[in-house]
Amino acid sequence: MTSVIIRRIKTSLEKKTRLPGGIIVSEGVANAEANLASLSDVAQQLVDDGIIRLAELVEPQGVRPTPEALQEITHLSDALLGYCSAVGRPGLDECLRSLGYLAQAVAGSELWRSGTFGPSLTMIKLTARSSLAPAETKVLIEAVAKCIAHYQPSFVQDEIVLEAEAEADTVG
Repeated sequence: MTSVIIRRIKTSLEKKTRLPGGIIVSEGVANAEANLASLSDVAQQLVDDGIIRLAELVEPQGVRPTPEALQEITHLSDALLGYCSAVGRPGLDECLRSLGYLAQAVAGSELWRSGTFGPSLTMIKLTARSSLAPAETKVLIEAVAKCIAHYQPSFVQDEIVLEAEAEADTVG
């Protein structure tokens, strides 16, 4: 029989609201939103710096990024997701997530098409500056999803071929 231990960790807001004479929940939420707003400029600068680094990593002279660069693209896009709440740009989190998925798909495939990351990077730049409407962002993310699907089947197919070759070696 397996036992599970569940630990409930109280947030600082929860602790302050439960104290005698503590703060009201709505006041605590308002304070948290004010804190996020105060971080907006710093978070925007961090996002801008991250976008510059992403641009350096993706397709210098149209060549396929190295495996290390693909891993850094994935990790950096994931790290930048943490700033999305403070920046407050609708759709930026989805754009960054789709770039990470695309980098993972490319890393798992031998297929390469020059220009693969260009649309994703442009979409991130425009969304970070609120130059795209949410509907436009959604359409572009769907297009990137098609690109991801383009890379994924070759990865799956490669795995199947390798497994078939391994089975043929053991049989023969």
